[in-house]
Amino acid sequence: MFAGIYDSTVDDTERYVFTDAAKKMQPYVQDEQLGYIFRLTKALAEVMELKFDLGVRTRRAYNAGDKQELKNLANNVYPMVAERVEKLYRTLREQYYIENKPNGFEIQDARLGGLIHRLEACRKKIEDYVVGK
Repeated sequence: MFAGIYDSTVDDTERYVFTDAAKKMQPYVQDEQLGYIFRLTKALAEVMELKFDLGVRTRRAYNAGDKQELKNLANNVYPMVAERVEKLYRTLREQYYIENKPNGFEIQDARLGGLIHRLEACRKKIEDYVVGK
């Protein structure tokens, strides 16, 4: 997340794409038959709304020596992304068990669980840097 390998592929003015997608799903999330599909799409858009440029924002603040912004990211944005990934996990599980047999979801347990732990590890690393560790 901190290496900046893919930073050149991120256009940080494109956040609206994910915000708009989440808003467009809202009217459909309560549909009795297909609401679970729209809930998943909405949850993914809500994760991406914050996560798609998180590495860019973090690296930019670090390169600028902006410890206040790094502190903000660590205390507010990283935990919010982790919460949204947790919601994505729950909605993906809901869809998975509607459409699939019960086995096989352990892959998503590992992937999304790993992402949540990686976000926490990055948050802690930023927090340590800000206080001089």
